Amino acid sequence: MLTIGREGAALRPSPTPLIRFDGTRGYSLALEPQLEEGIAQAKAAILLGVGETGPIDLPITGGKDSRVVLALALAAGLKDRL
Repeated sequence: MLTIGREGAALRPSPTPLIRFDGTRGYSLALEPQLEEGIAQAKAAILLGVGETGPIDLPITGGKDSRVVLALALAAGLKDRL
């Protein structure tokens, strides 16, 4: 869960996860390492794409894709450049 407030942005586990593992389908904890690796790769790709200095224009449409990119940019430490 991404929260943004006066104190800044924070990532924390959701108290009520949207995806639960029921034994037959859904999210599996066994995939956690691949998920973490994918997030790390996405953050690295964002940092590679925006360079080291200057402001970043990030159009936000309100859709899932732009919200994920925003969350990854914040997690990559780009808050002050957005």
